[in-house]
Amino acid sequence: MLHPNEQAVEQPYADGTEEETVQTAKGNLFLPLLLFVAGLALGCAPLFYKSGSLALLQLIGFLLLGFVYAIAVQWRRSFAKGEAFRTALFFAFALLVITGLACYLTKTLNVADLFAFAGAFLLPCTVAEAWRLFRLLAVAPKPVWQYDSAIPEEAPFAYLEKKPLRIVVLNGDEIPEEYSVAVPLSLPLGLAFFYAVKQDRSREEWQPYFLDEDGRSYSWQFYTKKPGFWKTYLQPGETISENNISARSEIVAERLPIAYANE
Repeated sequence: MLHPNEQAVEQPYADGTEEETVQTAKGNLFLPLLLFVAGLALGCAPLFYKSGSLALLQLIGFLLLGFVYAIAVQWRRSFAKGEAFRTALFFAFALLVITGLACYLTKTLNVADLFAFAGAFLLPCTVAEAWRLFRLLAVAPKPVWQYDSAIPEEAPFAYLEKKPLRIVVLNGDEIPEEYSVAVPLSLPLGLAFFYAVKQDRSREEWQPYFLDEDGRSYSWQFYTKKPGFWKTYLQPGETISENNISARSEIVAERLPIAYANE
């Protein structure tokens, strides 16, 4: 089992010191300057190279620049996504002016081509920004469950009416584990999951599922899968019946990083 200190937890690049702040600022400027130079070379290409296929090559070049920029932004945690999109708009305008000037001097392209170049550069960034905003606005926070030391270790439901369920546990980077457990209809889903993992295990074996080395509780999300990539998230504080879970349902319990609970 992986310990929490082995998991990759996203940390900010700068801790507030002046030196690291300057390094972060330089890192944020390097990518825009690199793309600006590449865009400048593409925009001024008609000054040095005349061909009937030049416009198509420029269009593909600006599109590739847009993809490089959009992908790089997703991997650069120190570059705020909204700021990155505004920077992309500025680059598109700058490239439009540069290419327009080059085309005016060489009398090669028309205005429609210029806007096509700017649009090709902006297309990947626009798609990435639209997806980011969709996730921020349309995706509601998911309910989570955490272990509480007040939970009785012995399951108090030996004689209650039960329903058989399958629970698949995604515990960090480890291989998924599957449990078949009979759960009382009146038991909250979070407790049902706790007793399913705990059964036939000693405290030393089941405790790492719920607590890290510092005694902090992991957060868990519960959902059932549907065809495709759709999921139905479940309420851990509600019972099996209240969550409308059928006997054929496969419940997925996914462990979240500690940082998720502290946000």
